[in-house]
Amino acid sequence: MIRLLGALAMLGLVSSTRAGEVEQLDVEHQDGIYNITMTFSVAAPLGAVRAVLTDYAHLSALNSAIVESQVLLARNDNSTRVRTRTKDCILFLCADITRIEDVTSDGAGGFQATIVPGLSDMKSGLARWRIQSRKEITRIAFDARMEPDFWIPPLIGPMLIKHRLRTHLKETAENVERLAAARH
Repeated sequence: MIRLLGALAMLGLVSSTRAGEVEQLDVEHQDGIYNITMTFSVAAPLGAVRAVLTDYAHLSALNSAIVESQVLLARNDNSTRVRTRTKDCILFLCADITRIEDVTSDGAGGFQATIVPGLSDMKSGLARWRIQSRKEITRIAFDARMEPDFWIPPLIGPMLIKHRLRTHLKETAENVERLAAARH
């Protein structure tokens, strides 16, 4: 469970009309697969927010659970292979999680990340970001389907994940807003 939380923290997504205020956070679990939906807004221009979220070599600036990130391969087709390592703890459970993802632009200003099984601590996963501008506010909507390659307690896992994500999301929203403002 902790591995999934740390991995999700890397995603750096929060919901709010003000940074740090969760607008939407849903975590569902069925047959070992987690579906996550999150939405947040920051007071920063869309271009700067997108630049922060796609600065793959510096994702650790988004969230304290992300201890390392690097671009493994930048391809000519606008796709990038990214490696992230996260560390996180819930209660007495701690984990160190590695994820390798292929990130591509969706052509509409958003992007998606596909887990590379066998190189990651996930059996499978797909995450999508949609980024929209609303005057001085940028809204980020995120949805993901992830299948961890480790055991998560089925009865309490989704509840603990949602609680931990809420904490990480607040931190991430504040950092996205701060970093985007510095780029503007």
